[in-house]
Amino acid sequence: MKIIVFGATGNTGRRVLVQGINRGHEMTAFVRNAEKLYDQLGELASSRVRVIEDDILDPVSVSEALAHQDAAINAAGHAGQGEEFVRIVDNIVSQCESQRSFSGRVWMMGGAGLLNIPHTELIGNNLPGFPPEYKNHNRNFERLQRSELDWSVMCPGTMIDSIEHPSWSS
Repeated sequence: MKIIVFGATGNTGRRVLVQGINRGHEMTAFVRNAEKLYDQLGELASSRVRVIEDDILDPVSVSEALAHQDAAINAAGHAGQGEEFVRIVDNIVSQCESQRSFSGRVWMMGGAGLLNIPHTELIGNNLPGFPPEYKNHNRNFERLQRSELDWSVMCPGTMIDSIEHPSWSS
Protein backbone atom coordinates (compact mmCIF):
# COMPACT_ATOMS: atom_id res chain seq x y z
CA MET A 1 0.00 0.00 0.00
CA LYS A 2 1.23 3.51 -0.82
CA ILE A 3 0.77 5.86 2.13
CA ILE A 4 1.67 9.53 2.46
CA VAL A 5 2.23 11.10 5.86
CA PHE A 6 1.90 14.86 6.15
CA GLY A 7 3.90 16.20 9.08
CA ALA A 8 6.16 13.14 9.17
CA THR A 9 8.78 14.73 11.45
CA GLY A 10 6.40 15.58 14.28
CA ASN A 11 5.72 13.51 17.39
CA THR A 12 2.81 11.60 15.84
CA GLY A 13 3.93 11.70 12.20
CA ARG A 14 7.30 10.10 12.74
CA ARG A 15 5.72 7.27 14.73
CA VAL A 16 3.14 6.65 12.01
CA LEU A 17 5.86 6.73 9.35
CA VAL A 18 7.99 4.15 11.17
CA GLN A 19 4.97 1.88 11.71
CA GLY A 20 4.21 2.01 7.99
CA ILE A 21 7.80 1.20 7.11
CA ASN A 22 7.85 -1.70 9.56
CA ARG A 23 4.69 -3.11 7.98
CA GLY A 24 6.21 -3.01 4.51
CA HIS A 25 4.17 -0.16 3.02
CA GLU A 26 5.55 2.25 0.42
CA MET A 27 5.80 5.37 2.56
CA THR A 28 6.03 8.98 1.46
CA ALA A 29 6.94 11.68 3.97
CA PHE A 30 5.72 15.21 3.26
CA VAL A 31 7.84 17.55 5.39
CA ARG A 32 9.04 21.13 5.72
CA ASN A 33 12.57 20.04 6.52
CA ALA A 34 14.01 16.87 5.01
CA GLU A 35 17.21 17.15 7.07
CA LYS A 36 15.16 16.82 10.25
CA LEU A 37 13.63 13.62 8.89
CA TYR A 38 17.04 12.21 7.96
CA ASP A 39 18.34 13.08 11.44
CA GLN A 40 15.38 11.29 13.03
CA LEU A 41 15.38 8.16 10.88
CA GLY A 42 18.94 7.96 9.52
CA GLU A 43 19.51 5.31 6.87
CA LEU A 44 15.94 4.12 7.20
CA ALA A 45 14.59 7.35 5.73
CA SER A 46 16.93 7.52 2.79
CA SER A 47 16.51 3.91 1.77
CA ARG A 48 12.82 3.18 2.41
CA VAL A 49 10.92 6.47 2.33
CA ARG A 50 10.13 8.82 -0.53
CA VAL A 51 10.64 12.32 0.86
CA ILE A 52 8.83 15.42 -0.36
CA GLU A 53 10.09 18.68 1.12
CA ASP A 54 7.53 21.36 0.36
CA ASP A 55 4.92 23.80 1.65
CA ILE A 56 1.86 22.05 3.09
CA LEU A 57 -0.25 25.15 2.40
CA ASP A 58 0.55 25.05 -1.33
CA PRO A 59 -2.38 23.34 -3.09
CA VAL A 60 -0.31 22.27 -6.12
CA SER A 61 2.42 20.65 -3.98
CA VAL A 62 -0.10 18.76 -1.86
CA SER A 63 -2.12 17.66 -4.88
CA GLU A 64 0.97 16.36 -6.69
CA ALA A 65 2.12 14.54 -3.54
CA LEU A 66 -1.26 12.79 -3.26
CA ALA A 67 -1.12 11.41 -6.80
CA HIS A 68 -1.24 7.61 -6.84
CA GLN A 69 -1.34 7.26 -3.04
CA ASP A 70 -3.65 4.67 -1.46
CA ALA A 71 -4.00 6.51 1.85
CA ALA A 72 -3.18 9.90 3.32
CA ILE A 73 -2.41 10.53 6.98
CA ASN A 74 -2.36 14.08 8.26
CA ALA A 75 -0.29 14.49 11.40
CA ALA A 76 0.71 18.07 10.55
CA GLY A 77 -0.13 21.07 12.65
CA HIS A 78 -1.64 21.52 16.07
CA ALA A 79 -4.61 23.35 17.53
CA GLY A 80 -2.42 26.11 18.97
CA GLN A 81 -1.59 27.27 15.44
CA GLY A 82 -5.11 28.67 15.14
CA GLU A 83 -6.19 29.55 11.61
CA GLU A 84 -3.04 28.08 10.08
CA PHE A 85 -3.98 24.66 11.49
CA VAL A 86 -7.45 24.98 9.98
CA ARG A 87 -5.94 26.00 6.61
CA ILE A 88 -3.55 23.01 6.67
CA VAL A 89 -6.41 20.56 7.14
CA ASP A 90 -8.65 22.31 4.64
CA ASN A 91 -5.91 22.22 2.01
CA ILE A 92 -5.22 18.51 2.50
CA VAL A 93 -8.93 17.64 2.45
CA SER A 94 -9.54 19.83 -0.60
CA GLN A 95 -6.65 18.26 -2.50
CA CYS A 96 -7.79 14.74 -1.55
CA GLU A 97 -11.20 15.64 -2.95
CA SER A 98 -9.86 17.05 -6.21
CA GLN A 99 -6.84 14.81 -6.99
CA ARG A 100 -8.23 12.36 -9.55
CA SER A 101 -5.60 9.71 -8.94
CA PHE A 102 -6.24 9.65 -5.18
CA SER A 103 -9.26 7.73 -4.01
CA GLY A 104 -7.94 6.28 -0.80
CA ARG A 105 -8.66 6.59 2.87
CA VAL A 106 -7.84 9.80 4.74
CA TRP A 107 -6.75 9.72 8.36
CA MET A 108 -6.65 12.92 10.38
CA MET A 109 -5.20 13.30 13.84
CA GLY A 110 -7.48 15.05 16.30
CA GLY A 111 -7.28 15.99 19.94
CA ALA A 112 -8.86 13.96 22.72
CA GLY A 113 -11.38 16.79 23.06
CA LEU A 114 -13.16 15.40 19.98
CA LEU A 115 -14.08 12.25 21.87
CA ASN A 116 -17.64 11.72 23.07
CA ILE A 117 -18.48 12.16 26.74
CA PRO A 118 -20.32 8.93 27.65
CA HIS A 119 -24.08 9.20 28.23
CA THR A 120 -24.24 12.79 26.90
CA GLU A 121 -24.47 14.59 23.59
CA LEU A 122 -21.19 16.39 24.38
CA ILE A 123 -17.60 16.05 23.28
CA GLY A 124 -14.68 17.10 25.44
CA ASN A 125 -14.10 20.38 23.59
CA ASN A 126 -17.60 21.51 24.56
CA LEU A 127 -17.02 21.19 28.30
CA PRO A 128 -16.71 24.38 30.35
CA GLY A 129 -13.12 25.44 30.86
CA PHE A 130 -11.73 23.52 27.89
CA PRO A 131 -9.06 25.69 26.19
CA PRO A 132 -10.70 27.55 23.29
CA GLU A 133 -7.87 26.82 20.82
CA TYR A 134 -8.95 23.17 20.81
CA LYS A 135 -12.13 24.23 18.99
CA ASN A 136 -9.90 24.20 15.89
CA HIS A 137 -10.15 20.40 16.04
CA ASN A 138 -13.93 20.78 15.89
CA ARG A 139 -13.63 22.95 12.78
CA ASN A 140 -11.34 20.39 11.11
CA PHE A 141 -13.71 17.57 12.03
CA GLU A 142 -16.63 19.51 10.56
CA ARG A 143 -14.62 20.01 7.35
CA LEU A 144 -14.14 16.26 7.04
CA GLN A 145 -17.82 15.64 7.69
CA ARG A 146 -18.73 17.93 4.77
CA SER A 147 -16.50 15.94 2.41
CA GLU A 148 -17.39 12.77 0.56
CA LEU A 149 -14.01 11.22 1.35
CA ASP A 150 -13.50 7.88 3.04
CA TRP A 151 -12.07 9.25 6.28
CA SER A 152 -11.36 8.60 9.95
CA VAL A 153 -10.18 10.78 12.80
CA MET A 154 -7.77 9.29 15.28
CA CYS A 155 -7.44 10.94 18.69
CA PRO A 156 -4.26 9.56 20.26
CA GLY A 157 -3.36 10.33 23.84
CA THR A 158 -0.18 12.13 24.76
CA MET A 159 2.84 10.31 23.40
CA ILE A 160 6.24 10.48 25.00
CA ASP A 161 9.40 8.57 24.24
CA SER A 162 10.02 5.56 26.44
CA ILE A 163 12.90 5.63 28.85
CA GLU A 164 15.50 2.91 28.53
CA HIS A 165 15.57 0.90 31.74
CA PRO A 166 18.91 -0.14 33.22
CA SER A 167 19.80 -3.79 32.97
CA TRP A 168 18.14 -5.86 35.68
CA SER A 169 20.80 -8.56 35.56
CA SER A 170 23.02 -9.00 38.60
